Amino acid sequence: MRRAFLALTLLTLPALYAQQPQLRVVVIAGEDALNNTLAGASRDITVEVRGPDQMPVSGATVTFVLPDTGASGTFPNGQRTLMVDTNNQGRATAAGIRPNNIAGPVQVRVSASYLGVIATAVVRQTNVAVAITEPPKPAPAKAKDTATARPAPAAASTPAPSKQGMSKTTKIVLVLAIIGGAAAGGIAVGAKGGSSSSSPGTTSNPPIVITPGTPTVGGGQ
Repeated sequence: MRRAFLALTLLTLPALYAQQPQLRVVVIAGEDALNNTLAGASRDITVEVRGPDQMPVSGATVTFVLPDTGASGTFPNGQRTLMVDTNNQGRATAAGIRPNNIAGPVQVRVSASYLGVIATAVVRQTNVAVAITEPPKPAPAKAKDTATARPAPAAASTPAPSKQGMSKTTKIVLVLAIIGGAAAGGIAVGAKGGSSSSSPGTTSNPPIVITPGTPTVGGGQ
């Protein structure tokens, strides 16, 4: 009788343990995050509860606990403890954590419970005091002075008149000028030759003078 009961117990124990899934808490977001104590900004913590087959477990109760002393903070409910049930994806999120004014490491304890089975994890964050300053605004661009920026106009050069571009009047004036210059040169040469005196010892030919007289008509011989 006792042997039969012991054998029956050994046969039913594996079935009992098989009905109790083993849980695992996996941190999805929030690990190694920096929480700004001056701005009151923090990083949300998201965990995923998985069963023995690594499948997400929905309906599990997840409890987030912040430290009681030192660098810590509070949840939106004003407490250091927050309980959230996992969704259809097996995830639970602790959002809106307000860090306190103490800088230092923060260890957030997480525990998940499902069908009497409990799994735990620790999410490590850090409170830092960081002053946020607005970046300096760029100075407005100065308008360029058009009077000084505009290059000075180049001096207009007068092109030499070409033969094709000359009018008929210009050609006549040019020809007359050339003729007048040549005539003036001839007069100057003539004047130079007329004013020169004969050297001594030379006899210059006397000029021939024609005197008009009365013409005589003679008879034929």
